[in-house]
Amino acid sequence: MRISTNQIFISSTANMSSSTSAIVKTQNQLTSGQKYQLASEDPTGFAKTNRLTEVIEANQQYLKNSTLVTGALSVEESTLDKIQVAIDRVRTLAVSVNNGSLSHQERLSVATEVEGIQQEIFDLMNSKNASGDYIFSGSKSSVQSFVKDPVTGRYEFQGDGNTNGIQISTSVFVQQGDSGLTLFEQIPARLTATGNVIAGPAVNLNVSITSQEQFDAYHKANYDFANPGNSQLRVVTTAGTPDTFEIQDSAGLPLVPPVTGNFVPGEPINFAGMEITLDGGPGNTATIDLDPPKNENVLNHLEDFKTALRDPNITQEQLQPVLKDVSIGLKNTADSALSTMGEIGARINTIRRVESSNSSFDVLNQEARARLSETDYAEASAKLAQQEMAMQVAYSTFSKVTNLSLFDYVG
Repeated sequence: MRISTNQIFISSTANMSSSTSAIVKTQNQLTSGQKYQLASEDPTGFAKTNRLTEVIEANQQYLKNSTLVTGALSVEESTLDKIQVAIDRVRTLAVSVNNGSLSHQERLSVATEVEGIQQEIFDLMNSKNASGDYIFSGSKSSVQSFVKDPVTGRYEFQGDGNTNGIQISTSVFVQQGDSGLTLFEQIPARLTATGNVIAGPAVNLNVSITSQEQFDAYHKANYDFANPGNSQLRVVTTAGTPDTFEIQDSAGLPLVPPVTGNFVPGEPINFAGMEITLDGGPGNTATIDLDPPKNENVLNHLEDFKTALRDPNITQEQLQPVLKDVSIGLKNTADSALSTMGEIGARINTIRRVESSNSSFDVLNQEARARLSETDYAEASAKLAQQEMAMQVAYSTFSKVTNLSLFDYVG
């Protein structure tokens, strides 16, 4: 078989070109730290690497989200804790006013302190986060949460009840905050009842609640939201020896079991936590209406409390309903804040567990991607040395072969 000089040249050149390409590829692997630059070099490995990169980037975003949500929840928790402290102080002031020993001047001093605490709570309920968003405005985070109506003097909620869920893993979303609508605005006010004399000689009827807990239980069990008229009670007094009373339902039928007793004008009739007092002789019919449940925010309770304390003509007896209203309002607001703080703690614990899991997965995915795509420097260095040696041999062989000539053998 004949091999021409041209064939030898072409073959040697191809071998050297291939060796050079291999060396360049290995050098690129060493300088870039990556096994391959193009998908064609390892289609399967390249696809797996890209997929792992997507997973790692998503996981890192989840970790950033976890940090963001934890910070927001910590700010909210701290704010609610400060509101709790302020509420506790007002409750202490309400107890001091309730003993009836304060002069009008002393009540004015209490009113001034209540006003300062009210302003503090107002500011806290309008707290902002680091981005300048109102934390209790729901999805309307650019709108101030609570404002005071200049006409009515009442405090009103301006946000909405929506909250944002932030994704912290492929399947876990955590509520970033809480709306002031449920946290402060939709707080149940004290349940009450209203009495009216509809027949008979009685001039005055007084209905006071002596056991709020007992009355609340009766109200919740018997108030008819569909037809409030069915929630009415009747107190009927009858002349006799002795005079008697009976409490009936809205249709005038006896309660089950019957509620009856001796009637003495001016002496209280006790029923379901209420103290019902009628003056005048027997022969009266009075109605007791269970008032509709309503909600009220703590700022308005404090406004009413402050106004009552500054009234120079209010008696201790007239002050009692205001004190009861503010006490129940403060308690319910404190309960709402405390419950929300518990939920915040649970959310933060969830974030920490998921964050720990995400961090572990991030390490594993980083290692898997490194095995697939990153250069093994020891292996690549040895391979480069081998390739360079092969290249030197190829150059040496090419040089010797290209110098061959038949004239060297003619003598």
